[in-house]
Amino acid sequence: FTGSGSISGPTALLKQGSGALLIDNSGSNDFSGGVTIAAGTLQVGNNDTAGNLPAGAVTDNGALAFNRTDSVTVGNAVSGSGSLTQAGAAGTLLLNGANTFAGPVLVTNGSTLKLGGSSALGSGSASLTVANGSTLDANGYTASKTVILSGSGVGGNGAIVNSGGPIYDNPGPGLATNLILAGDATFSFPTRTDLGSASGGSVLTADGPHNLTLNGSGYFEWRNLSVLPPLAGITVGAGTLGVTGSTTFGDPNAALTLNGASGAALQLYGPGVFVNKQVDFQNGATIYNSSGANTMNGAMTLESGYCTFNVGNNTSLSLSNVLSGPGVFYLTGGTGTTVLWGNSPSFTGGVQLYNGQLVLNGLIGSGITSQPGTTVSGSGTANGLVDVSGELLPGGEGAAGTFTAGVGLTLESSATLTMDLSSTAGVGGGTNDLLAVTGDLTVNGNNIVINPIKGSLADGTYTLFTYTGNLNGAFGAAATAGPSRYTFTLDTGTPHQVNLVVAGQPDLLEWNNGANNGQWDVAGSLNWSNLTTHTQDQFLIPDTVLLDDSILTAANPTTSITIPAGQVVVPNVLTNDSTTNYTIGGAGKISGGASLVKLGSSTLTLSTTNDFTGNVTIGAGAVQINGVLKPTASPVGTTNGTLIVANGASLIVNLQGSYPA
Repeated sequence: FTGSGSISGPTALLKQGSGALLIDNSGSNDFSGGVTIAAGTLQVGNNDTAGNLPAGAVTDNGALAFNRTDSVTVGNAVSGSGSLTQAGAAGTLLLNGANTFAGPVLVTNGSTLKLGGSSALGSGSASLTVANGSTLDANGYTASKTVILSGSGVGGNGAIVNSGGPIYDNPGPGLATNLILAGDATFSFPTRTDLGSASGGSVLTADGPHNLTLNGSGYFEWRNLSVLPPLAGITVGAGTLGVTGSTTFGDPNAALTLNGASGAALQLYGPGVFVNKQVDFQNGATIYNSSGANTMNGAMTLESGYCTFNVGNNTSLSLSNVLSGPGVFYLTGGTGTTVLWGNSPSFTGGVQLYNGQLVLNGLIGSGITSQPGTTVSGSGTANGLVDVSGELLPGGEGAAGTFTAGVGLTLESSATLTMDLSSTAGVGGGTNDLLAVTGDLTVNGNNIVINPIKGSLADGTYTLFTYTGNLNGAFGAAATAGPSRYTFTLDTGTPHQVNLVVAGQPDLLEWNNGANNGQWDVAGSLNWSNLTTHTQDQFLIPDTVLLDDSILTAANPTTSITIPAGQVVVPNVLTNDSTTNYTIGGAGKISGGASLVKLGSSTLTLSTTNDFTGNVTIGAGAVQINGVLKPTASPVGTTNGTLIVANGASLIVNLQGSYPA
């Protein structure tokens, strides 16, 4: 049908036979008898702006094709087993009917198919194929068929785009359940467009080693998405790729490229996100670690500029492979922790730490610069100048180790230093902290906090620093976190060493509440009997303390002990051996390398939020812990020690909350 006329009246159109019937008249067809394709092809338009279907249902058991070069809306309800093709060069076909047809859909010839509803693509298991140079516009809706596509779409703007509202992955499946790349392909999204679901089952793959590019200013989240080989490289050219759940990344040897020139970013929502893929930072891209503990397992290249790692509060990001390149590792965001494990001598850009914590357990071929309020720790090597303005913890908090600065170490005046030392004097060796410096050691009156990680220290000499160059400047004092019975002397007289000479030993104290205030504090209340001097005494770090039945004969008996706010008590050993129940509460805490030994038939209740790291041994009776579960501290304390509960003894847990939250 051609010409300028129209088809009207109670006429029905029945297409039979294997050939094609063309509707290409420019008039408005309004015949009311319905359209049925029994066989062959019914084509609307002939690479022009003519041809149309009347309103009403269309039964398609053959092939329905649209070949108009303008924008056309088709609201007919299409049913049947047949196919649908959009082939109008530069044209856009909007499908918004209640369609149930079960055949395949083809978008070809540089055209665009736009979804106008959730049933636009009909039903059934047949696929939707987007040919190279053509585009599927999801328009805020989920594609109900498996989508096979390639190319960069019409005008290079994307083989899949989303010009409509956001498409979410909860409950899912977001954009589509299955996407297959038949060649290199580009997606482009100016608004949020997700792929995957809370329950999993969605797949993104390819029929060969094809590459995927994500463009647009929007946010594209993958939730529990199986990205399977042979899909190869993934490039985020603009916008943000968010990853959560058990998402995979296809071929681990092909790169995930982040192009920061257009603001590209990768965002990890944990816990448990595992990125097993090489990552190539370009033009200062950004990785956001927004929640949980996550791991990036592939080699990482920092091409140029400031490659930003934004690690949020109470999160951790572990980079377990090598780094390379001249780009700057710029660590910012919140208070989170970033751990570097790889052997990375070819990473030359350096680390700039502006927020959070950096744990270096591998080797980098450059230096580290940290700002006040940050923490550098670990047992790794930085083969560049290490310039610290924040906290420096060789090994880690409560864990001894050797940190090596390969081209000098500078402690700025704002820097703080904590050294974890054991009950055996000597040089490092994993037993005590050590800072090994190749080059000059420069200090600015810095104090050194001594942390006895085994509860007590030995009389003798501990080596804190070795260096091959010059010692510039002078240290401040060495002391424990609170008043102690130790005497510390910093000795810089031995060439190329800074040593700590320790004298004095802790005493054995027994609780008697002599000050009648029920407080366990440091260098404060005289609530203890010194079993060495047989005098009334105050607690000092790291005395060994005993809670027993002798309190019943004391002048001011109380078995409810409070550690006041701001007080950090660091005993060597806390022993409870009684038939009398004791409670330790308050806003303070038990910390350091303390150990807890519970004997006797009573119950010891701990309600303080502790972070001590020694062993907990419950030989008799019970230990009850009350409080709120936290990621770094709990009433029972220990993270590095061992919990031992003897036969007949009990550990009673009464914690609120959950972790992860």
